[in-house]
Amino acid sequence: MSAPKEINDLVEHFYQHAAEFRSVSYNEATARTELINPLFEALGWDMTNRARRSGTAREVVHESALIIGSTTKAPDLLFRTEGRKRFYVEAKKPSVNVATDRKPAYQIRRYAWNAGLHFGIVTDFEEFSVYDCRDQPSPDDSAHVGRMKYLTYEQYGENWEWISERFSREAVLAGSLDRVASEELRPRRTRTVDAAFLDEISDWRLRIATDLARRNQQLSRSELNYTVQTTIDRIVFLRIAEARGLEAEGELESLARQPSIYPRLCEVFNRADERYNSGLFHFRRERGRITPPDDLTLGLTIGDDVLRHVLGRLYYPEPYEFSVISADILGQVYEQFLGQVITLDASHEAFVEPKPEVRKAGGVYYTPQFVVEYIVDRTLGPILRGKSVLEVEKLHVLDPACGSGSFLISAFQYLLDWHFEKYMAAPRRFSKLLERGPDGSLRLNTEERKRILLNNIFGVDLDPQAVEVTKLSLLLKVIEGEAQIAFLMGRLLPDLDNNVKCGNSIIAPDFDGPNGASDDEWASYRPFDWMSAFPEIMKSGGFDAVIGNPPYLNVDDVWGRRDPRLAYLKTAYGDIYTDKTDLLFYFLQKGVELSRDRVGMIVSRAFLEAYKARKLRSWLADHTLIREILDFRNALLFKNVGITTCVVLFQKTGRRSAVQVRRLNAEQLPGNVTARELADETVFDRLDVPQRLFGEDPWLFAEPDLQQLLDKMDAVGEPLGEILHIGQGMQTGDNKTFTAKSLEELADAQVPREYFYTRARNSDIHAYHIRNSGIAVIYPEDAVNFSDLPASLQEHLYRNQLSLEARAAYIRGNCEWWRFTWPLHKQYIHRRKILCPYLAQRNRFALDVSEEFLGLTDTTVLYDAGQPEDLRYILGLLNSRVLTVRVRYLGKLKAGGVIEYFDNTLARLPIPRRDPNDAQHREMIDLVDRAMALTSRMELERTPIGVAGIQNQLQAIQREIDHLACVLFGLTVEESRVIDGIIAADGIS
Repeated sequence: MSAPKEINDLVEHFYQHAAEFRSVSYNEATARTELINPLFEALGWDMTNRARRSGTAREVVHESALIIGSTTKAPDLLFRTEGRKRFYVEAKKPSVNVATDRKPAYQIRRYAWNAGLHFGIVTDFEEFSVYDCRDQPSPDDSAHVGRMKYLTYEQYGENWEWISERFSREAVLAGSLDRVASEELRPRRTRTVDAAFLDEISDWRLRIATDLARRNQQLSRSELNYTVQTTIDRIVFLRIAEARGLEAEGELESLARQPSIYPRLCEVFNRADERYNSGLFHFRRERGRITPPDDLTLGLTIGDDVLRHVLGRLYYPEPYEFSVISADILGQVYEQFLGQVITLDASHEAFVEPKPEVRKAGGVYYTPQFVVEYIVDRTLGPILRGKSVLEVEKLHVLDPACGSGSFLISAFQYLLDWHFEKYMAAPRRFSKLLERGPDGSLRLNTEERKRILLNNIFGVDLDPQAVEVTKLSLLLKVIEGEAQIAFLMGRLLPDLDNNVKCGNSIIAPDFDGPNGASDDEWASYRPFDWMSAFPEIMKSGGFDAVIGNPPYLNVDDVWGRRDPRLAYLKTAYGDIYTDKTDLLFYFLQKGVELSRDRVGMIVSRAFLEAYKARKLRSWLADHTLIREILDFRNALLFKNVGITTCVVLFQKTGRRSAVQVRRLNAEQLPGNVTARELADETVFDRLDVPQRLFGEDPWLFAEPDLQQLLDKMDAVGEPLGEILHIGQGMQTGDNKTFTAKSLEELADAQVPREYFYTRARNSDIHAYHIRNSGIAVIYPEDAVNFSDLPASLQEHLYRNQLSLEARAAYIRGNCEWWRFTWPLHKQYIHRRKILCPYLAQRNRFALDVSEEFLGLTDTTVLYDAGQPEDLRYILGLLNSRVLTVRVRYLGKLKAGGVIEYFDNTLARLPIPRRDPNDAQHREMIDLVDRAMALTSRMELERTPIGVAGIQNQLQAIQREIDHLACVLFGLTVEESRVIDGIIAADGIS
């Protein structure tokens, strides 16, 4: 691609007048107009806003380069598509040496890094430097650090294709920068701004908490957490207000150079109380405000050294640029920050630790922004369609587990954009609600933003710190891009105490807590009365939209099995309660109950298939119209957490139409995916499923042709649960005591063989073969009395009696101290059996030929039930491709393509019945015998060539088994190919 004529002409013009352009008198503003703007116009950008776009629709934002200290107030040029920031440009005059000057390089990298953008450009037209801005910048970096490409104007012609493929409007709109970011190696010091700022405020928390605890011995744990959180929130808010021109620049920085910093800082807080009317600064009683003022924090003492460090980290040359850090990025930071809590030891020393629920859950799950935007659009969009501004005044949006407020921030922005579009359609009529921003474009004024927030946005969270962070995030959204003049009239920011409240969304005031519960215990329960908290909304039928990402917690693990909340959930949510106590179950029901129209949530996808979610599925099908399921299948949306997820969208009333079930058709989502791409049917396979098919059975649906094939298989066979006895492996409650390192150890101790088995672990079970783990499991269950056990076993168990008596089952009286806690299916133990792992990517069933193996909790066991068919006949079918596919449309899918092989899943597998004398029955037994013999031989084979030879034979036998299975199910050649296609698509060997 050659450069267009206008670029060639501009290059020639610069060459002819280079001395004039490079002179010191030639200023930056002129360089922008004459050189830089035409350069980007040639790339398709509307540099002068000829299209008359306003608000976030304006594609190029020009900022005035206001110099403060040694840094600029904002980037010179911001380029956007679809309202989303894409890249920044630092515009310089040609007398600046872009190749070597480190200041503009640091500026662009600092701005882009803080805004979460991948790339930035520094140009004076004569030179053009492109930077990878994912690397945390340092003012000591040379101009070469992070530089991806450096060009002079003479090189534009030969490099125009490279520039255009990345930075033309058309390319950026098509996702070029995201694509390049995914292809380019990340810089070695890559550290996103949210990760860096999280470490920063975590360090502040520990420093402030340690100092406060030492200087203020009267503080309780809850008071300490409140003070530290509030102090950090106030400082962050004021620093962002400074960066956006709402406060005197550098005021906090100047405090750090003076003595008695905290009293002076409290004076600033008091002025903020007079100015902003926000609950963040609320120190005196006022008529009409329901929340009591803060009479704690201003009377405390914080040392100068701590505050000097914190305030000093807020300003240049530190890497944080608060004029461009968005509320979304701060939300990500705070979501992680809220996962830890300050505690006090006996000497009143403060330290920080993860909250119990976060530790048990393996981390904090911050919902990716593209998912938040997708849920907000799919939930609010249909509600707003055809509505007037007056009707939307009564719209109420709720997040019942709001965390740091990411869903509410996105919903607020969505409503701001909707109102803006309405007002721009009739600008004269709504002129009083609009104002011009610093970039000259129209936008909603502060009063209107405040009105929309107070009318429409509501949240609840159990964590009081999360409630305050949500309020902070929403306040920052109100002042985003605001100008000083909007605040000259006084206290214009909203008080959000009526909108965002603290409480447990799923526990009502009828919760009967334990007698003598401490204040800390009641603080963890926090029953919440929806009717008294939001009386007008609840009287009108509830919230129009309920959105969010409910907690992913198993309350048995986090709270403990004796927690009184468990008994409450069993009673209050009896329609959906099973012994499965995932909180998201109850949030789904509560969300539906609180909504009068739409519900949109991202949850663990396990509920789509889990046996213990059958009552929840049935209740949802009875009480809602399911509108959409967006199934991410194996893709992991939450970093470092192995939980697979889906988006579910419900409606309370409306026309019964088919449900859109869309499933990701790849192992992972594309890099840097957007909300728009979640609706892309090249990324997700779409299936329209009638509402009537949704009930308690797993919400696993196939395309019509495949579903017809699955139905045919089910009709041909009889459910496996009606042929064999199926159950989970036994539970000892103390594997350490009941297992020995080797079989020889027990044999040497002269323990009779009937008192121990070989353990078959998940990893030991392969198709047709169980590998001998060498681990022995002591089995005392056949003894009637303890005295019947061999003396050596009695002695061993006596040595471990304290450990055995500490088991919960023994304490409850469910077992004798020397027995297993739960010897499941004990009456079948001496029958022939098939074992399989309870988690596997494909069918792996093996026959216990020698009857020497015992499966514990990580296995599922299929016992002979006296059926006429030989277990080997059933074993061949279970390991066939046909039933491997059937399992994938019955079992619960987990991360990594793993399926749960639980008894309730396997019980539904269809088995074609055959008389033992039937030729096909005999043929299957013969094939399975050969497969079992080969797998046993392969374990003994030492040479690679020998192993490969056995594998080839096994593959040939497996093909015969697969063919015979297709014949037994009556499948046609085309139907067999469908089975093979699914196996190949899912990557199952």
